[in-house]
Amino acid sequence: MRREGRPLLLVLGGAPGVGKSTISTRLAVRFGITRIVTTDTIREVLRTVIPPTVLPELHVSTYESVGAGADPAEVYVRQARVVGGALVAVVRRLLTERRSVIVEGVHLLPGELVSALGEHPSRPVVVELMLTLEDAEAHRAQLAARRAGEPERGGQRSLDQFGTIARSTSCSPCGRGAPGWSRSISAHLAGSPSGCSSCCTRGPRPS
Repeated sequence: MRREGRPLLLVLGGAPGVGKSTISTRLAVRFGITRIVTTDTIREVLRTVIPPTVLPELHVSTYESVGAGADPAEVYVRQARVVGGALVAVVRRLLTERRSVIVEGVHLLPGELVSALGEHPSRPVVVELMLTLEDAEAHRAQLAARRAGEPERGGQRSLDQFGTIARSTSCSPCGRGAPGWSRSISAHLAGSPSGCSSCCTRGPRPS
């Protein structure tokens, strides 16, 4: 890949607190990648130019829509499409400069970047992953660590809403717990009305 001069595009999606930033940093060091673009950063920039009166869902966290009368999956997709349009423009520029880049964040629709940039003239090598964390206590611990280490990122709010983000609900086909908010999003993206795709398609639990 390096001999051919093809840039690497790594795409890491997942719910808040599953370790996207940590893994992205480690991968950047491992592969010598100097560009990491987060969907949170793109969203913050968009918030400065798109007021709440025009796109109110852009100014809230997706999980905050749960219980507010809105379909969290629909809110998520609307947010992801707005963020995704700007994200594609940023990544396209980096690929044009033949720079490898890691993209990480919550607001990533599976396949969107591949579809938009897979045929880029730089012929990027695209790897897309969706990260999950089934252990609720490990998930809570990571959010607590983020609150302590990066208090400006709103870690306390995520902990306060932890039951919404990672509530375990029963999956009748497999009998295994699946995250409430994450399950709703995963089910919508997979086109599965039951939501079982968020756990059953992942195979056995790691030992």
